[in-house]
Amino acid sequence: MRIASWNTRGLGNKSRGRTAGNLVNRFQLQFIAIQETMVQEVSKPTLNKVWKHFNYDSIQVKATGRSGGLVSIWRTDFFTLITSLQKKHWIAIVLRSQLTKIALNWPRPLCFLGNFNSVCSPKERLREAIDVNAISPFNYFIVNAKLIDQQLVNDEFTWEGPLEKFSRIDKVFLNSLWTNLWPVAILQTDHPDNKWAEYDTIGWAAFVLNKNLRLLKADLKAWSVANPDSAIFDLRFCESEICRLEKLYRQSDLSQVELIELVNLKKCKKRLMIKIESKQRLHSRVQWLKLGDKNSRFFHLVSRIKQQSSYIAGMQINNQ
Repeated sequence: MRIASWNTRGLGNKSRGRTAGNLVNRFQLQFIAIQETMVQEVSKPTLNKVWKHFNYDSIQVKATGRSGGLVSIWRTDFFTLITSLQKKHWIAIVLRSQLTKIALNWPRPLCFLGNFNSVCSPKERLREAIDVNAISPFNYFIVNAKLIDQQLVNDEFTWEGPLEKFSRIDKVFLNSLWTNLWPVAILQTDHPDNKWAEYDTIGWAAFVLNKNLRLLKADLKAWSVANPDSAIFDLRFCESEICRLEKLYRQSDLSQVELIELVNLKKCKKRLMIKIESKQRLHSRVQWLKLGDKNSRFFHLVSRIKQQSSYIAGMQINNQ
């Protein structure tokens, strides 16, 4: 769903209508709220320039003299107007999304996912304010669209906030065709733990910040040890597979599938080597910044080693 709000500073001339139309086409908007139209009524030709290729509906508020003026425009194939209320400086619109219609008429496996900012029951929020009035319409949408709420297997919530607040507002909805095609699909969350909230440092602000950063650094080091970089292991696997296929190639011709696999493995090996090399280069720069400016002996020692490694003592040509 793509929605935009734009202060047009006048929608009475043709150029402004074309600009709004280009904005709608560029971002494929389904709803646009325009402020400061500065006209008593936005004409039908101007609205047609804003929404060129789809059927639309709109609601307006007249401008007061040469200031103000509002217009909201939406695609009728995405939204259906239920009710509206407009005053001098605002418009309130209640629209019904056509997601239900899309879900019911979709002929292939379908997956809706994202932050819906709503929950199906109060149990999906902990120490968080709950909009009870939104629970029933949200469940009504799920049932009418014949969607399946895919449950998490490794946690109850997808978001963690300060003061131990938890919520499951990120959801994945599937249709029956999807679950029939992939019946063993599982849903996991990888939202990080709020380590900062676990540090009970007491003191003035600068001291707390310094202490918590040191604790966070120690935790990150422990995490990096427990979760080593998989690039090295992947590189070793690629090298072993390449060695195996090359041995087979020396004994007999490889099949077309094996040749493609060998080419892909060599490409993967090259990517992994570049990744490891860039990481090692980054580590060396970190050491240089950490020790180079503070330790002149270290700085000159590294320079001397580089100079010695590039030194040519002599050349041998035809055993001479």
